[in-house]
Amino acid sequence: MASEFHPATMLAEAAAKAAGACEESYGFLPCSPSALGNVFLMLVYGGILLIGAKFISDGSELLMEVMDPGIIGGLVLPILGAVPDSAIILMSGIGGSLAQAQEQVTVGVGTLAGSTIMLLTIAWAGSVWVGRCDLVEQNDRLVAKDRSLRPDNKYSLTATGVTVDEMTKTNALIMCVTAGAYLIIQIPAFVDEKKDRIFALVGFIVCIICLAAYCAFQVLTPGFQEKKFANARSNLVAAKARQMATRFGLKNGPVNANGQCTEASLTEYFHFLDKSGDGAITREELMAANESSLGIKCDPTDVDMWMKEMDKDQNNEISLQEFLPVMKKWLEKDMGAAETAQEIESSRLILADEEKDEDEDDEEESSEEMTKGQILFNAIIYLLIGTGIVSLFSDPMVDVISAFSKITKLNAFVVSFVVTPLASNASELVSSIIFASKKKKKNMCLTMGQIYGAVTMNNTMCLGIFLALVYFRGLLWEFSAEVAAILTMTWAVGAIGCTHLTLKTYLTPL
Repeated sequence: MASEFHPATMLAEAAAKAAGACEESYGFLPCSPSALGNVFLMLVYGGILLIGAKFISDGSELLMEVMDPGIIGGLVLPILGAVPDSAIILMSGIGGSLAQAQEQVTVGVGTLAGSTIMLLTIAWAGSVWVGRCDLVEQNDRLVAKDRSLRPDNKYSLTATGVTVDEMTKTNALIMCVTAGAYLIIQIPAFVDEKKDRIFALVGFIVCIICLAAYCAFQVLTPGFQEKKFANARSNLVAAKARQMATRFGLKNGPVNANGQCTEASLTEYFHFLDKSGDGAITREELMAANESSLGIKCDPTDVDMWMKEMDKDQNNEISLQEFLPVMKKWLEKDMGAAETAQEIESSRLILADEEKDEDEDDEEESSEEMTKGQILFNAIIYLLIGTGIVSLFSDPMVDVISAFSKITKLNAFVVSFVVTPLASNASELVSSIIFASKKKKKNMCLTMGQIYGAVTMNNTMCLGIFLALVYFRGLLWEFSAEVAAILTMTWAVGAIGCTHLTLKTYLTPL
């Protein structure tokens, strides 16, 4: 059947276009031809994007309960955390004509710049301020004392601050290094804009390589931390063993000129531990003998380490032939009592933080436990819902910002710089500040690590998507001022983060 013409309908459509009517996203999502209408839609779509980001965050946390934390923390969390910003950047330049894409990609740039600068200003400075504690001198340097803020120091900018660990400094350094990817396209753009596409491709490849390297580093990091704790535990047990053997030797057996036990003294020590006299030491004998007679408390974990190191045939008993070589190895390190005590204290401090964190995690666990299958199912549902929401509403958000910019004559970059980061990073912003408010070193390390990691993902994944748009769609690189703002803020905060373990509060206004 031939199509029918309706003059009245055609006139209505022409009148609507003349009045500046808008085009609905996907043909059904609302739009508005007025400034106030677009402000309302920005709030609505921004709120929906925030809900999507929250679903992704909750789903990611659930995954960590049932999957390897190294894989989740190194691969899944960083990528999923960057999904909202990445979706907005992608949608800003993937559709429409070349002219439309060049115009709308400004929204993507504003999102990228706004997200980075918000994280390094509001989130970073806010976390330092709410997490600040009294600074005390320890080992010739100032450190923040957990959960301590005297009333007279409450508003001091020099006597308070936060302390982080070496890994947090490393994350700040990585953030600074990956920011250099912006220069791959920015420097040639100053010289010859016609070569933008070539250097956009190079920059895209570099971003992908940096992203893969960063994820691999994050995957391996938990292993490094576990080795650190295992080494601390081993050092603590060995130091206690030296003290116990030396005390026994000085009291009951021969010692050498350095005050260390001889093999004969160690043999007597073995028989002292072997209360049953059957020629083998059991776990129970180790615990009972060490606690009752030598004045040095050994907990079950220490005894586990003894059994692991000495019970070579794994028969749950330690023979004299197994005992002597390990004790000699532990005694090889020649140190005085003061040094031994210092080693014990150093290892104990490392382990105390780990055990305290485990206790707090146990207290925070819900009494209603789900099975791994249920947790995994819920995690997948949350991630699918969150990703679906973000994917569906990113394009309408870009359209609304572009429409608002045209109506108000404001630059789309300025609008997206303020609006979209609040929608895509609000959950990270709030969680970082709440986490830092617990005023503990561990919390501050995780908070700063999360901030530095989010910016690193902007420097790699988000920038990589943007450079891919420049290359594949043939867009021009006209964002020198935006890049300058990003690099200035990233390198300024990064320089502080990668050179200071203790951050004084006066740095927050900077």
